[in-house]
Amino acid sequence: MSDVVWVALISAGGVIVASLMTQLLVMRNAAKQAERAMQQEALQWQRNEAIRLQKEAEKNLQDFWRAIVETQDRLLDGINSKPKLDKFSEGAISTAATRAYAIALVMIPNLRAIAHDYCVACATVDTAIHDDKKHDAGKLVPEWRKAFNLVEAAVIQEATLLGRRSTENLTPISNK
Repeated sequence: MSDVVWVALISAGGVIVASLMTQLLVMRNAAKQAERAMQQEALQWQRNEAIRLQKEAEKNLQDFWRAIVETQDRLLDGINSKPKLDKFSEGAISTAATRAYAIALVMIPNLRAIAHDYCVACATVDTAIHDDKKHDAGKLVPEWRKAFNLVEAAVIQEATLLGRRSTENLTPISNK
């Protein structure tokens, strides 16, 4: 074979090797980009899920507090006037307290015990009011107030904890 043929074969082989190396590098780069895109998508999903759970937790806490305030309003109305409702009707003190307890029991684990104590305190006062023992109800109000203050402090603490989690969820995603 002549030198020209050898040079042509070597050149063709070099071109083939160069194109194979280029193709290999392109495939490797594409795989890295796909992996990075999958990681960013997973991180974005985690962030969105954390934000969704955060909003759900805030809504649950608001619903719980709304039920507690409703209980307070009903209890104060019951102490100051004769309740028109049956003890177990929808507008009763115990019903609102039970709703608050149910919300805590199912959706806010940190408040379960304190919500139970509050529900018991409300039921005790509600029983005294409905049994026409207003003087007993008046004596029970300080115990109820103590339970209310504990619930209020626990709700503030839970809201603070949720606020901290919220700021943690807003930290930027690092690109590695």
